[in-house]
Amino acid sequence: MNKNFPVEQVFPLAGASGKSISNQDWSAHPLGIINGWPLVLRANLSTALCSSFASFVAWGPKFYTFYNDEYARVLGKKTSLGQGLPLTELWPEISDVVRSLAEKAFAGITQNFDDRPFVVHRHGYTERTYFTFCFSPVHDEDGFVGGILGTLVETTEKVAA
Repeated sequence: MNKNFPVEQVFPLAGASGKSISNQDWSAHPLGIINGWPLVLRANLSTALCSSFASFVAWGPKFYTFYNDEYARVLGKKTSLGQGLPLTELWPEISDVVRSLAEKAFAGITQNFDDRPFVVHRHGYTERTYFTFCFSPVHDEDGFVGGILGTLVETTEKVAA
């Protein structure tokens, strides 16, 4: 099986976020070029990019994060930071909590939360938000956890009502 695809075929039908990832030069990034990324990362990212739920894949112990169009809506103005940053750099205001959750998933523990509150800064102001979400470990080809898959739904309006 050929593991090297033209970049434009790596994330087909993956929305603006997938195109952004595919069109970026990753040669200077710690993960390197897309065709050098582990196949399990590319497969999980392809699934996340095509999901109708806000989804991301955070890879490696630094949690380099790649997200879909729905997650970009959750990020708000933070999308200007770009793809491939450590998860804690996307959410510096809640980095301790995010790091703790990500480390548990990286240790192999799936976590589910309903209507969990967070105070975030994503639209130019600080706001209290609520999310129902799951962080799951993603196992690599050798059975070790290589990253995490996050899926979420914002429930702020529901909780406020």
